[in-house]
Amino acid sequence: MKRIISVAFVIVAIGCLVLPIFAGLVGAVNANYSVTVYGGADSTIDGKWTTNPEWDDAATAQISSDAIFRIKYFFSTDAGGGFLVYDEFLVEFFSDKTNDTGDYIQISYDCNADGGAAPQTDDIRIDYVGHNGTIVTYKGTGSGWAPAPLVDYTAAELVSISKLNGTNPHWTLELKIEKTQNGPGINNAIRVAVYDASNPSAGVKAWPPASSLTVVNGYGADPADTANAIPEGIGLGTIMILSSTAVIIGAVYIGRRQKPIKL
Repeated sequence: MKRIISVAFVIVAIGCLVLPIFAGLVGAVNANYSVTVYGGADSTIDGKWTTNPEWDDAATAQISSDAIFRIKYFFSTDAGGGFLVYDEFLVEFFSDKTNDTGDYIQISYDCNADGGAAPQTDDIRIDYVGHNGTIVTYKGTGSGWAPAPLVDYTAAELVSISKLNGTNPHWTLELKIEKTQNGPGINNAIRVAVYDASNPSAGVKAWPPASSLTVVNGYGADPADTANAIPEGIGLGTIMILSSTAVIIGAVYIGRRQKPIKL
């Protein structure tokens, strides 16, 4: 019976994460920009395409003519069996080849896709500054951003070639962040930006274009496709159906073993 209760708890946890999708949760986002995030395999966060197909399971969005990002999610558990959900990003800045301390790649989350004229207290931001591994994290204050700690994230950056632009060495960033502990839900709004300090006239390049770091109403939607195949090739919806069926059958079976039916 304890095993059935544990399985049921996992199902409820998954259901809580997925419920906003089925409830039709709609937030204040830039309606013209959306990237659907699919479930994929956990990537090696080492700053490059470690294997040829490593990021083929990620959605792609164009930041500018010389920069793109890819994004996917995957499920995992911690040492105690807790449920974890990670977002993974690959950001490629094809024209940035210089090692400037003022360069940065920036990822900001409107964690509940509820918009606002300024970052709210549940919103988060990650800046990868320069090219020496410096990461600065922030949370919204209701009127702006303030440095604040986040947990369970990692990033790596290299000058490398990639599957998309294999003849052009350029800065490539891989970043992974756990969502359930840091605030982002299944459906968020995001902004991804890059800046090359050696070309200041180009300014900050961002997705969505012309979006403001501090006006989260302009962020783009990144709804998760929870029906897409996860690494084992089974959709989350299928997992929930099979798991629910297993719990029901198991409960009936054990009930019959404990209380034999008398004819």
